[in-house]
Amino acid sequence: MNKQETYDKMVSYGEREFFADQTVKQLKRNILIPMSWGAAKFTGFPSKEYPAESIGLAFSVNGRKFKGLVLITMAWDDTYKVRFFETNSDSSKTERLDLEKSNVYCDELVHRIDVVVESDDNKVTSW
Repeated sequence: MNKQETYDKMVSYGEREFFADQTVKQLKRNILIPMSWGAAKFTGFPSKEYPAESIGLAFSVNGRKFKGLVLITMAWDDTYKVRFFETNSDSSKTERLDLEKSNVYCDELVHRIDVVVESDDNKVTSW
């Protein structure tokens, strides 16, 4: 997918609005973890109905196990859904459906991303 196709696909995944800035603060609570991912370019996708809120939050990562984009959306049951888009050699993005995480509660968000991007599940015990 090229940039516009990737953007359109990410926006289409938004189920409901949430405050992306609060999610960024949550991700950066222990700043060393997103730093280990090489997390950068945090971008909220504004809602058309409620401009102060977002329907998605995307950021780039350059971790040990995964390099690309992470997309966080809020589901109708107040859980997060995390999707991963891998960066190809031509800078296009490919969605990795096998890595998608659903029903992620706020206290699990950092861990569930970290397991895909940087660490091994059995090495991470708690946050």
